[in-house]
Amino acid sequence: MDRRLVTVGGAAIAVALFAFGVLRPAAVTSLLAAPFVDPYRNQASPSVSLDLATLFPDRHGQARLPPIAKPAIPQEESVSVLPHTHRQTMDIAFGKGRLAAQRLRSAIPVELFRYFDLYLYVSKAARGRLAQHMFIFHEDEHGRLVYERSIPVSTGREQQERYFTDTPSGLFQLDPARLERVHYSREWDGAPMPWAMFLKYTIDGRATGVALHAAPGHESHLGHRASGGCIRLPVKEAQLLFRRIRRDEEGLVPAFAAEEGGRRTNVAGVLLRDEAGRPSFIPGLRVLVLIESSAGRTPESA
Repeated sequence: MDRRLVTVGGAAIAVALFAFGVLRPAAVTSLLAAPFVDPYRNQASPSVSLDLATLFPDRHGQARLPPIAKPAIPQEESVSVLPHTHRQTMDIAFGKGRLAAQRLRSAIPVELFRYFDLYLYVSKAARGRLAQHMFIFHEDEHGRLVYERSIPVSTGREQQERYFTDTPSGLFQLDPARLERVHYSREWDGAPMPWAMFLKYTIDGRATGVALHAAPGHESHLGHRASGGCIRLPVKEAQLLFRRIRRDEEGLVPAFAAEEGGRRTNVAGVLLRDEAGRPSFIPGLRVLVLIESSAGRTPESA
């Protein structure tokens, strides 16, 4: 159904209810100002990837950075009953989300925003406002980055063990051939890695074993560096994210160029191009993962 018809229809109903004295003026204003929520967004059907640069070019016809969507404001009646501490928590959470969104806009080449739908920002810093959290965003129908939520994670311990247990930094795609409901680590004596989503990341011509995955038995360590290099997630969140990505995000994506004679994936978002300079597309997942050491002190901190 056309969203505009739904929105206009809702407005007409609100005005009619006001005319018959069912709604107060303040309630009508709140209804008319409320953002449209698509009830079919999470329905199990193929999603459509739009060329956002074509739909929303700047005056020079070039791709542009997506603006950051403002958080939805509760209706007046709801605000009055929200405890102060809860409102304060919402403000703090969105403040961190805005910082993470600014990091995404700063690090991702502007051209890439037209090809991806879901963005995961991971801070592997040990301390700071963003530290050891993953921030989830999607791009809405207006080309805006919409902050959904943040969840605690554990990245690499950053110390010498069997190898140096760090989590790689950079911009990554997920490997559509390596979404594994059940996986056991070869490096760590068969440790379980359920709901594993592996980074599409090659070093020395070999795919690495770095993944986002659930952390059964280790959830008390989330929010701290505690992994062997993977990104550990709460079990429920890993399950939800895994199913959402497999269900909604399959499609054609631009291939990242390789470095070192094709033996290493570049992590700066540089695209593989044909002789005419056009991006080369492959089947993949419309998800970008940005991993940084940013602690979130300022939008420009690295």
